[in-house]
Amino acid sequence: MGIARISRLRGCGVFRDFTWPSDLPDFGRYNLVYGWNGAGKTTLSRILRCIEKRTVPAGQVAVVIDGRDVRGDEFSNEAVPVRVFNREFIAENVFPVGDGDLPPIFVLGAESVEKQKHTEDLKGDRNAALSELDPARSTKQRAERDFDQFCIDRARVIKDTLRSSGQNTYNNYNKSDFQGDAQKMTAVGDGVSHRLTDADRDKLLAQHQATPKPKVQDVTYAFPDISEILTSTSEVLTATVVSAALERLKSDPTLAEWIRHGLGLHRERNSERCLFCEQPLPKDRLAALEAHFSAEYEQFVQRLERLIKELQASSKAAGELRLPNKAELYDDLGPEFQTAETGLRKALDAARSFLDAAVQALTDKKRRAFEHVKLELEAPAVDADVVQKLNAVIRKHNQACDDLQTRVSNARRRLAEDMIAEALGEFVSLRGALQKASDDLQTA
Repeated sequence: MGIARISRLRGCGVFRDFTWPSDLPDFGRYNLVYGWNGAGKTTLSRILRCIEKRTVPAGQVAVVIDGRDVRGDEFSNEAVPVRVFNREFIAENVFPVGDGDLPPIFVLGAESVEKQKHTEDLKGDRNAALSELDPARSTKQRAERDFDQFCIDRARVIKDTLRSSGQNTYNNYNKSDFQGDAQKMTAVGDGVSHRLTDADRDKLLAQHQATPKPKVQDVTYAFPDISEILTSTSEVLTATVVSAALERLKSDPTLAEWIRHGLGLHRERNSERCLFCEQPLPKDRLAALEAHFSAEYEQFVQRLERLIKELQASSKAAGELRLPNKAELYDDLGPEFQTAETGLRKALDAARSFLDAAVQALTDKKRRAFEHVKLELEAPAVDADVVQKLNAVIRKHNQACDDLQTRVSNARRRLAEDMIAEALGEFVSLRGALQKASDDLQTA
């Protein structure tokens, strides 16, 4: 329905007394009003604007709205959906904004002036805020880049250090893994406990790089009883042979040994002639020699020789003892094995030196069977547990052979924790800088 027609106008602009002609059709959907300047087009637009503004027009006006004849003083009670854009609207509501060489921007609205002033104030505030926002945004972006690059670099170090062929968690280690692990360690606050000493780090690196090796046999060896050897040697050295000794042979041990050996040959061959000069042997001479080299003497010498052979055998066993090569064991056990091996070899050398000295003393005693000889040997400081210490390292190696995969995995985990803990201080610092930059940006 809406506005059907303007039924009458009196005292309105050029309209002194207008009544809508009966043969003039009512307003349709689209209407065109045209005429010469001063014909009343502006007056009609002002009446329509009063309907829009719900104000009273000048003069007497009646308009048919929704089939009802409504007077001008009743426009305030009507709500007609009409919009008028005439010269008065432009004068009231349209004005240019802008200066300089920029084209003007036209702002529309009845309360535009106040709103525009407020808008200009807000623009000033916005520009001030932008002057703070841009640096804050740049700071945050820089903090994000620094933090991200740090996580990438640390993850790459861990990956390159711990990567290997086959199944390995660290072959695909990335910045997200590092960041998650570092955050967990920071939350618990136990970073210091994960740090390694240089020695432990080298040991774990060797375990990480280990390849399967065969097991190694334990070392089987028992040190001779030094105390027992000292006792028996001292006893033999201080013992003497009682016989009808010939003074010349007593004073010349080398000659005595030569004659003793020759006397034995004569007995074996039942010869009555000297095997050296082929002259007949005087009966009294053989009797005198046999008296010198009595049965007691022979038993004593044989005792000396048995003891010498025993000590020589012990010395030989110590010298020929085969020890595993350090290369046969896993590399991380190398330092511990080297220490144990050095201790065992020192003990073996000390034992051999003692045994060889005892052999020399007993050999000298053979030439001085009729003399009391003082023992000048001292017991060496030999750690009897050195064999067990070396075998303890070997058993560690053999256990590592059985548990190689678990051992390698644990080594990699501990190394990764060490590298994360090492970077934890810088991680926390960069993360704090990023959080502050985010807060500053939010505030801006």
